[in-house]
Amino acid sequence: MKYPNASTGIKRIYIAEILSVLAAALAIVVMILTAANHIDTNLTGEEATRALQAVNMDTPFVVLSLSMMLLMLVSFFMNLSGIIKASKDEIGFKNALWVLLAGMVFEITASIIQNSSPQVAHWLQVPATLCNLVVMIFVLEGIMILADNLSRKDVSDMCRSCRTYLLYALILSAAAEVLTALGIIGSAGRSVTGIAGHLLEIVAYVFYLRVLNKARFME
Repeated sequence: MKYPNASTGIKRIYIAEILSVLAAALAIVVMILTAANHIDTNLTGEEATRALQAVNMDTPFVVLSLSMMLLMLVSFFMNLSGIIKASKDEIGFKNALWVLLAGMVFEITASIIQNSSPQVAHWLQVPATLCNLVVMIFVLEGIMILADNLSRKDVSDMCRSCRTYLLYALILSAAAEVLTALGIIGSAGRSVTGIAGHLLEIVAYVFYLRVLNKARFME
């Protein structure tokens, strides 16, 4: 194996993305249940709790939300570990590392102020979504360099195609976040755009996973 650290790192990133897909799927389930029970997504804190209790959704909502957050947390640290490991063989992965950490700061800040400043939290989700896009693009860039060094044109071509799709899919997802932050759409609209955004992310992840799956076996 010419790049053992990159190989191990890409395998970890691959597992992290599978967990991200599962987390996105749970997020869609939560949004569908919220919309189906006509729960206002603007509600926070005790008001949200009372609305959920009124339709007997408080327990399922908590279980699904906690499961989703756990998957996202494990995915983040697995992704972080994989990128750090891969960067030992290809410095291009370090760009992905810094953007990943920046995205984490936006996500944590948004979570902290969600109840006190929901509008600001919505805005913070925009750079967080964009950071997610840029991380994947930098990972693809790193894989392309490795693939070219290993004369694996098939993998580098897949990276280029995937990069183009990710750009369109996740920019649309970020646009949905902007519409939400601007308050242009109502509660039902936010549920629809949220579900659409997560579906786009899942499709993007599938393409991304195909590249990672092939790249982890490069020699």
